[in-house]
Amino acid sequence: MPEGWEKVTDLMRQLQAVQEIAERGYWLTTEELGQVLGLPESRLAILREQPLAYEFPWRNFRCCVVDEQEGIRLWSITPNKAINVHTPTTAPQKQPAVYARVDNFLPRDKNQQLLEYAIANEGRFVPSRNSGDDSEYRRSWVLYDFPEFSGVILHYVQMLIPQVLKSLKMEPFPIAYIECQMTAHNHGNYYKVHNDNGSPDAKERELTYVYYFYREPKQFSGGELLIYDSEVRNNMYVKADTYKTYVPANNTIIFFPSYLMHEVLPVTCPSRQFADSRFTVNGWVRRK
Repeated sequence: MPEGWEKVTDLMRQLQAVQEIAERGYWLTTEELGQVLGLPESRLAILREQPLAYEFPWRNFRCCVVDEQEGIRLWSITPNKAINVHTPTTAPQKQPAVYARVDNFLPRDKNQQLLEYAIANEGRFVPSRNSGDDSEYRRSWVLYDFPEFSGVILHYVQMLIPQVLKSLKMEPFPIAYIECQMTAHNHGNYYKVHNDNGSPDAKERELTYVYYFYREPKQFSGGELLIYDSEVRNNMYVKADTYKTYVPANNTIIFFPSYLMHEVLPVTCPSRQFADSRFTVNGWVRRK
């Protein structure tokens, strides 16, 4: 075997692995990217601090920060195609934020019963978590199991899906199942910028829904939902600086594509009483 052939063989395996990741469109954490590319820890320390849309070349590939999930940056790898220097570049395409709103989602009596149920089950709510265990990224309270009402919510959601997809100009898709959880945001609670289908275990999520309910008159302020426009860079959607704002309204539900970046602004609730929280039932429609 010629001298140095083992190094060439290792390089070929590495390039083939990177090529496969690029072709399959997998997203990697910063640590996983470092392992794949063989980057030193000093370089990783720099990459962990880079903002969305930051990119750098590696051989004939480009690596770009395409998302941030619960405080963890995610990278894409794409082939670095040759560019004709005489061909002018065009501005990034922008995908506007869209959502569909439905008023009076539940009959009034069921809306009130759901509120009373949430308040009565305060002790069953648990602090929300994220995969990065970053306590500063998301603060709220979650109830994962509420069979007395989840079936009713899912029934109404499923009935609305055809008209929602039409309104959002989304193609119909085969549904595997619909997820459902109840969330309470009280004083100082929030959820920083994220999307709902950027991680491997959530990639089948196509449609996000959020149903709002609370005491009237409303005892909190803030808690607006910001849904960001997206720019297409390196064939990936990344967050733009512009967005649409949705102010929570009792007994309304909104739907939007799960790939859109969004956040919940901090809630101000002077009483700090759980019963005065900004309540939601939220979930995701998964494709088969």
